[in-house]
Amino acid sequence: MRVTQFQERTDEDLEKAVDKIAKQNEGKIEGLVLDLRNNPGGLLTQAVRVSDLFLDSGMIVYTDGRLESQKQRYYAHKRRAGSSARWSSW
Repeated sequence: MRVTQFQERTDEDLEKAVDKIAKQNEGKIEGLVLDLRNNPGGLLTQAVRVSDLFLDSGMIVYTDGRLESQKQRYYAHKRRAGSSARWSSW
């Protein structure tokens, strides 16, 4: 699966694409390669959301700056039963 840039709907598009592959394979996916080569970046919030699709816990990324308002921390969240991204538990 290739992600060329983190744009406004990257997390939604990736989730739909993986769900489609899962349905085509009777709900079974044994692995996934996430190709980020030549990805220039984009929206930090989308990069965090994409990461959160695959992680259950822990810090994803943090930003640091001279001012307190420039410091941000982003954490992964465990998916609730019945929520989307059922494949996140590989």
